[in-house]
Amino acid sequence: MQGGMDDTQDKQQGDQDLNNEEKHILEQKCIKHLKY
Repeated sequence: MQGGMDDTQDKQQGDQDLNNEEKHILEQKCIKHLKY
């Protein structure tokens, strides 16, 4: 039971990292768009 909880936390952490990367890419796109 506890092992399953740990797995869930790890997955959530991974999802958070992915979201941060997506935000960074979106921010760069916005910056490029603003420059033009």
